[in-house]
Parts: sequence; structure tokens; C-alpha cells
Amino acid sequence: MVAYHKGFNMEKISGIYAIVHTPTKRRYVGSAVFIERRTQWHKTILRRNKHHSIALQRAWNKYGENAFEFLILEICSIDMLICREQYYINEQSEFNSSKTAGSKLGIKDSEKTRIRKRLAYKGHLNKPETRAKMAKTVTGHLVSQETRNKISAKLKGIKLRPETCAKMSASRTGRLNPYFGRKHSDETLAKLRAGWVRRKARQEQLSIKEKN
Repeated sequence: MVAYHKGFNMEKISGIYAIVHTPTKRRYVGSAVFIERRTQWHKTILRRNKHHSIALQRAWNKYGENAFEFLILEICSIDMLICREQYYINEQSEFNSSKTAGSKLGIKDSEKTRIRKRLAYKGHLNKPETRAKMAKTVTGHLVSQETRNKISAKLKGIKLRPETCAKMSASRTGRLNPYFGRKHSDETLAKLRAGWVRRKARQEQLSIKEKN
């Protein structure tokens, strides 16, 4: 476990973190592509009394900021975040509103929270086509809310073993990068180089024409 502190360069580092109430060791577990940004976001929201975890917010308000510590539980690759977050949530996560990693299943906003969210996002909604693009998975298919709920329900309470995590990571690698592990032939490399040379020549010709 690595303590999060000033001077520790967390830029561009992904992994699992925890917000720990030091006296009782109760904690909130989360995952992030950029740990530093996410922990700073949590601090900002907690200071504004607007955190989605009511239990964490109440404890923060009662005991004060100095009673909490931000810890790095594990540094891992992006494709392993949800898997590893679920492991630590199952292990200990008193302040987490939802016990399913990457899901809001089980979290019910109060009327006050819903009004606050509507006011916060009013005038900042994305266009329908943008929302559709954001909803697409890595395979390019839209996943319905019903399907997401089924996946969340199935994963709820499941403690994944390290070998299972490794298999999940291996299965996702090919989808995220279709060229992973492939090596181009000499003929293909020659074609790629030739194409690059032609494009560069055309760009230079266009540049000369624009100057003239």
C-alpha cells in the first residue's frame, strides 16, 4: 500500500485508491485512469459537501479533513481497473454506496441531490449524437440499461481470483488493440514506408504552391 502525498508524482498513473478514515480504518474504494486527478476531485466535492457517498460525506463533515488519508492500494493497467476495484470493494469498503465496481446500482439519490444535479448540468447537456458515441462500448455496440443491470447484478458479490483477472485482461487485449502481438512482413513495411514518402512529397508540393 502506497500513501498518497504531496510530491508523489501520480500523473498518468492508473490504479485503485482508497479514502481512509484514519482512526477507524473505514474506507471508500475507487479506481481511476489518473489517480491524482480523481483524488483531487474527491477532495473538492467533499469540501463542497456534495459527495455521492452520504456515509463518507457525513464522516468528513463530522471528523474533518485531517482525519482522512488518501492511499494507493494498487497500481495497475487500465483494462484491469474494474476487476481490481471489485476485489478491494469485496475486501473492505464501508463508505461505498454501491458494492459493484463501475456501477451505480443500489445508489438512490435524494430529491435534493437530483435537483442539484439538474441545476449543475442544465445548459451543459451533450448533443444526442455525442451521447450515443459516449454510450458505445469498445466493440462499437450500444449496451442497454437492462443489459448493464444484468451484468452488475451478476458480478455483485463475486470475488475474482488473480488468474481470472489475468484471463479477462488477455481476452480484452485483442479487442482494444487488434494489432497486439502482430508483426508486419518486410513487404508490408516497404509499402507503408512508400506510402509515407508519397504523402510527404504531396504535402511539400502543396506547401510550395501555397507560397507561390
